[in-house]
Amino acid sequence: MSKTVSRKSISSMCPIISEIVNSGGSVKLEVKGNSMMPFLRSEKDFVLLKEIGDVQQYDVVLFKTNPEHIALHRIVNCNNGTFTIIGDNQYVFDRNIKREDLIAKAVEFHRGKLCMSEKFIRVSGMLWFKTFPLRNFIRRGLRWIKRHFYAYIHSPKNNSR
Repeated sequence: MSKTVSRKSISSMCPIISEIVNSGGSVKLEVKGNSMMPFLRSEKDFVLLKEIGDVQQYDVVLFKTNPEHIALHRIVNCNNGTFTIIGDNQYVFDRNIKREDLIAKAVEFHRGKLCMSEKFIRVSGMLWFKTFPLRNFIRRGLRWIKRHFYAYIHSPKNNSR
């Protein structure tokens, strides 16, 4: 039996993914994009998606941000039926995401022959998210250094060139 691989946009596949996971099946998708780095690498890693069921903080979910945009990010807060979600490599939160916007939940990450379980996804996500303030501080500091270092290098007073 030969495997047929088909590449389609995630938004065009959304109705099919929803139908499969809601009927009790699972879908294995290749990750595209860098929003979930370092845990998921673009075009190298895969996620196994299943029905939403019970959703907890630090779960990774496939969800609609608007009718044309689908994302795979981590839930960082659950509040009265709405969720705050962010990619592991992002600094902007998607707030007030409703449960009906959630399409599927990642239950496994696949990297080569390595398979990471749902518990690993949640625990590693919690530890990574706890470093969020520090990551943001470092990013801002590097941006400040780059801006000021560039200004220093290109200033007319700098005679070292």
